[in-house]
Amino acid sequence: MESTTASLRTPDELLAWCAAFAPTLEARAPEAESLRRLPPETIADLESVGFFSMLAPASRGGQSFGLGPVAHAARLLAHGCVATAWTASFLALHTWMLTRFTPQLQEEAFAGRSFVKAPAALSPTGSLTPCDGGYRLRGRWSWATGVMHADWVIVTGLVVSEDALEVRFVALPRPEVEVDDVWFMAGMKATGSNDIVADDLFVPTYRTLDVTALTAEPSATEDPMSSPPGVLRAPLQPVLVLVSSAPALGAAERAVGEGFAWDVGVE
Repeated sequence: MESTTASLRTPDELLAWCAAFAPTLEARAPEAESLRRLPPETIADLESVGFFSMLAPASRGGQSFGLGPVAHAARLLAHGCVATAWTASFLALHTWMLTRFTPQLQEEAFAGRSFVKAPAALSPTGSLTPCDGGYRLRGRWSWATGVMHADWVIVTGLVVSEDALEVRFVALPRPEVEVDDVWFMAGMKATGSNDIVADDLFVPTYRTLDVTALTAEPSATEDPMSSPPGVLRAPLQPVLVLVSSAPALGAAERAVGEGFAWDVGVE
């Protein structure tokens, strides 16, 4: 299988690279804020070292580093640019999410690479109407971090029937959806967290996934971090909490390192 050139073979190499890369990100931060997306050079640098495939299994050409290295990598990148750290770490995480979809979807999305740049808008603000071979999808989803660099997107929809209410993740090629340019958050403009919009779009069943496949706890007999071998099996919610907190921690570390202080009126 063809895969991304990945010079980072161990977690220690990854963290050393991130620490060395942070000053470059700091220098690029004004441009990233102005572009309201990551500069092309930053995306190319991250791809060249296999950053986005850190959580992908070896069967997909990934490194299977696990959660700890990804969180620490985001923390270190945030010393230079918080928006870059946020975007890069979530794109790496979403590659892992796609490895939990059907084999047919994975073959289509990865297309011989070890990663997929896919934002994931996880609030179930879309509707899925069953039809022959799949569903009709409608909806708008906010906070699609990294969508300006996306190959694919992941959104979430509700399937309403007389019997039950079901929630499914949906993976779609980026050209099949619209992006509404609405993200102007100062200091985080570079995440490009714009809205995704779909109107009566057909989605084949194999491009969807019951959310419980990612949210359920592993069974008592399986290792939540490596079953099957090399594939992260932890439930999605705690993974999101860990990854989303890492850039904030890195920003706080940088602020403390710069000697920032606030007068709170305490002698």
